[in-house]
Amino acid sequence: TKYLGGHRGVEEAIARKERIHLTFPFGCCCKPLPNVKWVWYFKIGLLQYSWITPICSGIAVVLNLTNVYSNGVWKFNRGYPYITIIINISQILALYSLITFYSNMKDELKPFQPLAKFITIKLLVFFIFWQSVLMSGLAAVGVLRNTLCDPQVNEYCHGSTTGFTVEQEKILLENILICVEMFFFSIAHHWIFSWKL
Repeated sequence: TKYLGGHRGVEEAIARKERIHLTFPFGCCCKPLPNVKWVWYFKIGLLQYSWITPICSGIAVVLNLTNVYSNGVWKFNRGYPYITIIINISQILALYSLITFYSNMKDELKPFQPLAKFITIKLLVFFIFWQSVLMSGLAAVGVLRNTLCDPQVNEYCHGSTTGFTVEQEKILLENILICVEMFFFSIAHHWIFSWKL
């Protein structure tokens, strides 16, 4: 919004539109008229993620202290699936709001190359979360599992080839992937968020 002159500048730009174009699936059934309330709808849709995530994190801490959370366990008598679903819905709403805002304001924002910035930031934030959910799902269905070793053949064997539990291996794999991904994200950020703009 800073590129467009702050909140007031965005209100004026939206007021000049003929219609607000909603992104799929809502764009198929209605084309609402523009008014200043749309700026607030976009802001609320985006910013709700910034307060829902810390609240969910706080709830997860309390549930973990009471041994009800069970990180990575997809059982609905545990807190993990509910927190994950709430955060996922919040992320989807934030992405939908941002995409809808961009699709309505792309002409005004074109000189600032917002699409590349949008993609890199959102991939960085949301991809890591979805990757951890995927890893938990893979562990839950048995794709990520311990390979047992024979202590008679391998004197260093402590039950598995790595000596880690499935949960520890999942966390280790996530952390290795994040380190590799951060290298590529840092290169992308260097070019996309250039000091020249």
